[in-house]
Amino acid sequence: MILEPYYDAVRRLLANGDTGKIITSVGFGTSDASEAEALTDAVTVPVDSVNFADDPHKLQVVWKLPRNQANGLQIREIGLLTADGTMIARRTRGLIEKTEDMELGDTWELEV
Repeated sequence: MILEPYYDAVRRLLANGDTGKIITSVGFGTSDASEAEALTDAVTVPVDSVNFADDPHKLQVVWKLPRNQANGLQIREIGLLTADGTMIARRTRGLIEKTEDMELGDTWELEV
């Protein structure tokens, strides 16, 4: 789900290069509520990269949750955050109980 702050962040980046709106981290939380403006019990890590996709209307955010972080967390939500901490996108999912032998990663595509 793309959240309203996403559109504000894109406008601010395009209008005046507001570096606080650059996507810098991915967060993991425990809530499975369908709509939320913040992650519950959040653990955040820096994204690996933000890349232009082949489609000029998409941006790819590559992230990874390493083995040594968020162990024991009951992950039910994942969010993308900007440098100033604004969550711009969020997904809920089935439960993942993060363990020390588990590394999670994915690519998130955003329409721009």
